[in-house]
Amino acid sequence: ATVGGMARRHRKVARVAPDLRVPALYAPMSLSGPRSLQAGRSMMRPTPVREGVVARDERVGPDATRVVVYEPTGRSRPSGALVWIHGGGLVMGSADTDHDLCSLVAAELGILVVSVDYRLAPEHPFPLGLDDCEAALEWVHHRAADLGVDPTRIAVGGSSAGGGLAA
Repeated sequence: ATVGGMARRHRKVARVAPDLRVPALYAPMSLSGPRSLQAGRSMMRPTPVREGVVARDERVGPDATRVVVYEPTGRSRPSGALVWIHGGGLVMGSADTDHDLCSLVAAELGILVVSVDYRLAPEHPFPLGLDDCEAALEWVHHRAADLGVDPTRIAVGGSSAGGGLAA
């Protein structure tokens, strides 16, 4: 990026509320090759899990996709569940980058949240990431009784690219 380009980016970021400024806002918004992809991925940092929520890793599906299961302490069973799919343009991000959001949703709604750590492109081309998301949803449905989930109250959602996969 040019010095002028960086200055323009800093002026734009300065308009964002200070508590919402994350390192990724300073990065160029386009990925033009392996170096920019690596730089973008390095900015995607794990967020903390909120107090009152226990997070645990599970492996699901034929490819042993990692999911993070967020369960608020004292959750009434059976509860609803949300299968969450992170954003990142299908090429970056992870379930860990949404710990804060997923644990907040779990705590506020008193539900189980399952966040999918789907395989990223370009190393894992379409439809592998989508297959991982489908495996996670099937896992929640098949294990609903063990998870303390009402199988009629399972939602799917995501942010950005994750919203596209959810749809």
